[in-house]
Order: sequence, then structure tokens, then C-alpha cells
Amino acid sequence: MTAPSTRPDRMRFRPDLEGLRGWAVIVVVLDHLWRVPLGGPLRPDLFFVLSGFLITRLLVLEMRRTGRIALTAYFLRRARRIVPVAVVVVVVTVGVAALIWYPPRAIAVGQDAVAALGFVTNWHEIVAGSSYLTDDTVSSPLLHFWSLAIEEQFYVVWPLVVGGALLVGRRWFRGDGTVFLTVVVSVLLVALCVASAVRTATDGDAAYFDTLARAWVFLPGALAAIAVDHVRIASRALRSGLVIGGVLLVAGALLFVDPHTGYPWPKGWIVVGGTVLIVLIGTGDDSVASRFLSFPPARWLGRISYSLYLWHLPVIVLVLAVTGRSVVAEWSVLVGSVVVGWVSYRCIERPIMTSARLSEYIRRSAAPRERSSRPLRDVSVVAVISCVLAGGTVAQYVAPSWLSTSDRIVAALGSDTAAADTADALGERSAAVAQAVRSHEWPQTASEQLARLSSADAAPAMLDGSCIVFVGAPVGSLDGCTLQPGTPATGAVRHAVVIGDSTAASWTPGLLKALGPEWRVTVLTATGCSAVGVDGWPQSQQWRTGCDRARAAMLRLVDRTRPDVVVLGAASGPFADAAEHDATPLPEAGEAWRASADRVLARFVAAADDVVVLQAPPSLPDPRACASRVRSATDCVGPPPSAGSSAWVADAALQDAAETTGARFVRTTEWFCADGGCPAQVGGVVQRFDTVHLTEGGSQSVAPELRAALR
Repeated sequence: MTAPSTRPDRMRFRPDLEGLRGWAVIVVVLDHLWRVPLGGPLRPDLFFVLSGFLITRLLVLEMRRTGRIALTAYFLRRARRIVPVAVVVVVVTVGVAALIWYPPRAIAVGQDAVAALGFVTNWHEIVAGSSYLTDDTVSSPLLHFWSLAIEEQFYVVWPLVVGGALLVGRRWFRGDGTVFLTVVVSVLLVALCVASAVRTATDGDAAYFDTLARAWVFLPGALAAIAVDHVRIASRALRSGLVIGGVLLVAGALLFVDPHTGYPWPKGWIVVGGTVLIVLIGTGDDSVASRFLSFPPARWLGRISYSLYLWHLPVIVLVLAVTGRSVVAEWSVLVGSVVVGWVSYRCIERPIMTSARLSEYIRRSAAPRERSSRPLRDVSVVAVISCVLAGGTVAQYVAPSWLSTSDRIVAALGSDTAAADTADALGERSAAVAQAVRSHEWPQTASEQLARLSSADAAPAMLDGSCIVFVGAPVGSLDGCTLQPGTPATGAVRHAVVIGDSTAASWTPGLLKALGPEWRVTVLTATGCSAVGVDGWPQSQQWRTGCDRARAAMLRLVDRTRPDVVVLGAASGPFADAAEHDATPLPEAGEAWRASADRVLARFVAAADDVVVLQAPPSLPDPRACASRVRSATDCVGPPPSAGSSAWVADAALQDAAETTGARFVRTTEWFCADGGCPAQVGGVVQRFDTVHLTEGGSQSVAPELRAALR
């Protein structure tokens, strides 16, 4: 390796990097369309390394050429590059979403749009609890703005770091300041790697979107930008071999590395290391590696990669929401995404990027007539942009909930939770479910409910903090609530206690209707935490502590009141999540669940005349996400739990424990499913407001079945 005798002060075009962007953007599209290849979620690292390299290179060369970094011109160039296409994509996406989806989902897209235009989508997704790595499909057409948000947040801070380090290095040390800049970047790299390792270990889903957990990826590219002037390899064979090694590292990571654990740290280093080799060693000459990276179609895709990246996900999500998934539709979407990206590049991106008027305006902003005005103006621009980003980020955490969830806005439209009239004959329910499975049209009443569906349609017990404990937060009262005091019409008031997780709370409207006014009904439930649980589950210490306290309170309530009947409801979600987190095989986890259920149900049977365990409603597509103005109602029909699934294993364990202890296990799947399908509405009543919780009307609609089960 030898250092060159002269150093450039202008950025040299790299066709290999343009081609690399093209290969990468195709992986992005394939990942969002088909969830292939396996390591597709690792591809943002490649873009982040390239961004770190290119932006640092431009800043270093500008400082070398002019002795300063014109921040106003820098941000104007970034805005010219980023904002126009982004605004058009967001506006079109929001408009189309309003046409094809009911208000709950359309409003959610509008909120995603606010976060996208504020370049804080990554924080928006963290607050919403999104999981890019575990969700099978992408529901938001603007989800991909998370990576653009991280890039823009980096771009705001980075010129200050680079410019400040170069100025200090020039003043305090010899040379042009790049040695000191290298030290600063290296220290930051170590610190950010530690932050990423901690965040990944504690919450991998959040780490995927977290700026601090992802910022380290930019810095190897930044170091490559500093080192590229000093690295030359005379041997063409060695140079080509190193670049081929970088290509193989990137390709191998995208094809074979499972990102569901250990990502972004440390698995991100595989793509980062390969990309750095390409960036640092590649020369754009006629080597095998350069010819591969500079493959003309790949370079063309790289040229339109920004427009293609922004348009592809709205095209995929919105078009498939209208057409449904099929081979023809999916391939049409793939081709259509490229076509729309090319049109956007030719009609929006390229004219703005090549506008002589804009270029002249930016040039003059870099060299204003009054030199004394430069610092004040640059500081003002940085301050305004920083305040927008910081304010948008903080707003995701502390602003009113209508900024992050559509429930408050939808609820303001008015909710309709009244159940349709239901017959006591169980056969009529089965017939209504079977008819709903086959129905392609939404009944008018169901369509009206879908237009206003939100958490406000939940059972009142789910909205009452005295009935349900939010164990993820500091646990308050554990006394439970009394939903109805009981009317002694027959000379005696009978007492029912409802305990379990939030699904148990969602049963309460139907239970009240089934039991009648002469029953006193006490409710004590906890989010994600039933009376049945295994020590050490789930994973969060705060959650585990809250669960333990809530379970103990449930046992005390039953022991103290000695009710006529205990109704226990429990979903399999906490069971599946905990088993997956601890990597426990399902059969083994089922045995642990069964052992806990044996202990708990035995306590309840000893204290109550009757103990009824209600099987949770099947987990199905969220009606707010699957329902559409333009698609069939059958799109919201899901399958019942399959044999061997986590729900099936959890229910089997509860049933075995009930039979052993003298409790009664009531299967409820047949109340919601028929002919192999489980519809979102039955008899014109929307059954759930999310994937598993019953609406108030949905719960009331199964009152006849609950009445028969409690006899």
C-alpha cells in the first residue's frame, strides 16, 4: 500500500458504488414483497455505510477546498435531494389510503405521514411497538421512511462533528485535521457500538429502529472516506480479490444470515465489513469485481434507487390491498414499482437535481455577500432543523395519543358497540358464523362499525383501570372492580369473579348479559398476564414483577370472596412470547404451563363452587387492517388454531389441567369459526377491534353461548 502524492479536492464518480446501490435496492423490494432473501432486513446497513462514506467525503473535500463547511448550502442540497420526492410519495399515499381503507387505517396512515415528513418515523414505530423482524407482512405503506429518518437525523449532526473536528485538528495539531477527525470518529464508533450492543440485547425490535443503535453503521463508511486518500494497492489481483471478498460478505449476509437475533449488533458487522471493503478498495477499473458491481442494469437501478425506494412500498401495500395476493399481482407490483420509480426520477428527482436556478441559489447561499452573516445564518438553520427533529421525536413519546394512535380520532367520530339481536338457540349462531365465512359483502351494520372501529369499542372493563391492571407500568390498585352489584330478585345474590388477562376483560359484556342482574360480578384482570403463569415468564423484569403481584392478587380475591363461580380467561400470546424468548420447545413449555394451571386451578376449585376456564377467542387478522372498501369481506376471514401451534398447545394444557382439578374448560372456537374459517363479523356485528380482543358488541353477541356454558 502506498499513499498518493496528491490529494483530490473533488468527489470522483464511482460507477461501482452506483451499481452497488442498484443491487441493494432490489433486495429491499424483494424483502418487502416476498420477505426474501433471509437476510433482507440487513440491507439498510449497506445504505448507511455508503451514506457515511459519501457525506463524510463531501464534507472533508469541501473543508479542504474552501476552508469551511457552508451549512446552509449543505442543508439546501440535502433538501433538494430528499424532500420533493418524499412529499409527493407521502401525499399520494395518504390520498389513496383514504380511498381504499376505512377511517381507522386511513387515519393511521395519515399519522405515519406526519412522522415521515418530520423524519421521525423510526421513533414513531418504536412507540407503536412495531416489530420489523417478526411481522410477516408490512402493513404501513410508509414504514420504510424509518431508514430515511435515521439518515436525516445523522445528516443534521454529522457536519457539525466533521467540521468541528477538522477545525480543532488544524488549530491544535499539524496537517489538515483528518488525523484528529479519525480519532474522534473512532471514539464515537466504540461508544455507539456499546450502545447498540446494549439496545440489541434488551429490545431487539426497538433496536432495529433506534438511531443510537444504528448510528455506528455510518462510521466505518466515514472512516473509509478519510482513509481512501491514503490507500492504494498496486496489485490488481489483490485489489480485485479484496473487492470480491467484500461482495461475497455482503451477498452471504443477505442470503444466509438470520437477523432475528443479534441484530443490529453484532451481525450488522458482516454487511458493514463487506461494504467498507468495496468502498475503500474498489477503484472502478476493469476488474471482475468492478464489472459485476457496474453491471449496466444495476447502475440504472442505482441511479433511480432513491425514487424507487420511496415508491416501492406504497405501491406494494396499496396495490395488493386492492388486488389481493397472486402470482400475477405480485410480479405486476414488482415491475410497476420499478416503472413508477423511473417516472419519479425522470419527472421529479432529476429536473430538480439538475435545475440551474436552484444550483445557482445554493451556490450563492454558500458565499453570501456579507461574510459576517455566515455564522449566524448557519447556526440559525441548524437550530431550526434540530428543533424540528427533536420536537418530532419527543412528540412521539409525550404528545397526546392522537399523534401516535388513531383510536382517539376514530373514537371522536362516534362508536357503535351495540350487538345485533341474538337468538338463544346455539344453532343459529353456528349458522350465522358459517354464512359470514362465505359472505363476500360487508353487512351494512358491520361496514358502519368498521368506519369507527377503535379501542373505544372495547369492553368497558378493558378501559377501566380498576378492572384491568397495566402491568407494564407501575401497578396501582389490585382490588378489582364490581361491574354490577347484583339485584336480590330471588332472595339471594350470587357472586361471580372474572380473572385473567385482557381477553378475560373482553368477555365481561357477554358475561353480564348471560348471568343476569341478580349476579354480582367482580373483575380483576391484567394486561398480558393471566392467573396462570410460569416463574420467569415473560422476559421483562418490570412486567414479571407486575405479573407476579397481579396473580397473587387474583388468588387472594378468590380466597377472600369464596364466589359461586370463577371465570378464568387467558390468551396464548404471553405463553407463546415467553416460550419463544426463552427458546423453550413448545411441548416443554406446554408442560410448564400445565403445571402452573394445575396449581392455580386447584386453589380456585377449593375456594369456589364452580370454576370455568374460557378458551380465548382465536387470534385473527385485525379488522382495522384487513377490512377495505374495495376488497371482499373474506379477506378478514382467518383460520382457527391449528394442531401443534402455540395456541393449541396452551389450550390443551389448560384443558388437561381443568379435567385433572375438577374445573371446566369451555371451548369457544366454534362460537367464532365454522367450515375452517373465522370471520371478522357475525350477524352484522364486528367481533374484534384488534387481533384477539372482543368488541363490546361482539362479546354480547355470544351471551347465549356463555349462558349455556355457565349453567
